[in-house]
Amino acid sequence: MIPPAVSMSNQVFRRFVILYPADLRREFGDDLADIFSQQIETAWEENAWRGIAAAWLNVLGDCASITLPYVAARLAVPALAAVISSVWFSLALCAINPSRSHKW
Repeated sequence: MIPPAVSMSNQVFRRFVILYPADLRREFGDDLADIFSQQIETAWEENAWRGIAAAWLNVLGDCASITLPYVAARLAVPALAAVISSVWFSLALCAINPSRSHKW
């Protein structure tokens, strides 16, 4: 019989996988879930709740190291575009109405 902590962890992880990039999820989502299931079962057998906590800390670290750079890369272009358009708009306002320009 699978302990409730292991079963619940597996269910939560399957929902947690949505945080990974879509390409990675499509290609490796099932493998990630299978590996996690094996790790969580071993962690429970060896250290009970401490093992579960350690396994989840590893998952959070992996997710952060994969997801944060991915999200940052995807947001970098729109953010840069927003900054450039804001600067361009400010320069255009100053050109149209010099009284709005900042007195250095």
